[in-house]
Amino acid sequence: VADIFIRTLQCVDDEIACREAQENFELRARNTMIKDSMRQDCMPQLIDACFTIIESTNGTPEHKPLARSCLEIIPSYTTWVSLDLIACDRFLSKLLQFLSDEDLRVAAADNLHAIVCKQMAPEDKLPLLQRLQLLPLLQAGATLVQEGAAVDHEAFVAKLAALTSAFATECMDCSDKLYGRAGMPEEADRFLLGCVPLVYIYMNALDHG
Repeated sequence: VADIFIRTLQCVDDEIACREAQENFELRARNTMIKDSMRQDCMPQLIDACFTIIESTNGTPEHKPLARSCLEIIPSYTTWVSLDLIACDRFLSKLLQFLSDEDLRVAAADNLHAIVCKQMAPEDKLPLLQRLQLLPLLQAGATLVQEGAAVDHEAFVAKLAALTSAFATECMDCSDKLYGRAGMPEEADRFLLGCVPLVYIYMNALDHG
């Protein structure tokens, strides 16, 4: 049942949500109406179901393929559903936990990347970036790279590199747009300064991977 549910989510993304499905004005209008109806009527239930599938992996390795498949489709929905459904404590705690799981960490990093890149007003984005507390995580990943583990974990390091770059870009954007507002640009600049050396470390590791 979980597998069918995940396949259905993938079909919705392929046929309704993805940009390639927007061939003409009539089709875009229809797909927009469907997405609006889903936001209003069923997205909380769908995300709850996703969380149940993801949570089922605890202590049951045989469920990890389903959990990974579910994690892989969620970023497609992050772009257009309410971020409160995904960037909440229960989801974020799972994503951070899965970053230590070799079977799930690439998909978990993709989810964090989608959350960081979610389009929103800078006064909302900066508190989100603060709440994610990603800088210590990215610094820990850079330590892993410096210890020579990049070759053995190239896919994961590439995801961390992309996440670091996205985090730095969003911090820079917030700093520019919030210029002149007390306190807020300074916090964005602090995050940005913390990211700059990490970007170099990750990119250098991938260049030599």
